[in-house]
Amino acid sequence: MIEDLIEYYKTKISAFSLIFTHVKIQFYLFRISFIIFAICVFLFLFRLTIYQPSLYNMLPIAISIAIFAGATLWLNSRSKLVIEKRYNIRPKGFVWKTSEIEKHQINLLKNWLKENKLISKEKVKSLIEILKKESDQRKLPSFFSSSIFLAVSVPVWVQFTSVEFKLITTVKEALATTIELMGVTFTIVIIAGAVKELLVDLRKLLLNTEPQRIMQIIKLLEIILLKIDD
Repeated sequence: MIEDLIEYYKTKISAFSLIFTHVKIQFYLFRISFIIFAICVFLFLFRLTIYQPSLYNMLPIAISIAIFAGATLWLNSRSKLVIEKRYNIRPKGFVWKTSEIEKHQINLLKNWLKENKLISKEKVKSLIEILKKESDQRKLPSFFSSSIFLAVSVPVWVQFTSVEFKLITTVKEALATTIELMGVTFTIVIIAGAVKELLVDLRKLLLNTEPQRIMQIIKLLEIILLKIDD
């Protein structure tokens, strides 16, 4: 039953099945442009730790932003046309995803529940609980542990700073070195945070995983649950 629901969502209710399958060129171009943008952001942040900011360093990221923005706008406009032509829904806002599309998805899921005689508060609650457990079981392992990274990097950084301060002979040099190390530390923290966010976004974008689909189903089921009369 749960597998049938997940498969039904994947093939009939998901945004990809409803919209993006009809604009595959724009959809995959959007994905590729996002990857390019993410790589350029990472390289830009990395170069900031070595070189001073310059127009030359900012050129690749500026080009990637322009490509990503263009791909996003193209995908958005084509998606709105698909929604209007295939589902007779006119998105009122700038982006394609509106409350009307969500209502359409809810109605599709509600029809599936009715066909399978699951349209009651108790049964929908049970489905939500089962799906939450399924989502936890199917989560992909994280290959980046911030705690392990900190445990390994902090001693190395402490050792490095100790060597740096041993070479200092005047108060002026000590002050300058302290300010420089604080600046480097701050930059590294920003880069580490940005890289982690980019990795999360990339995994979500490139690996439309089952746990994500399940959480989207749960969201729709919770909305349906609120509308079911006692």
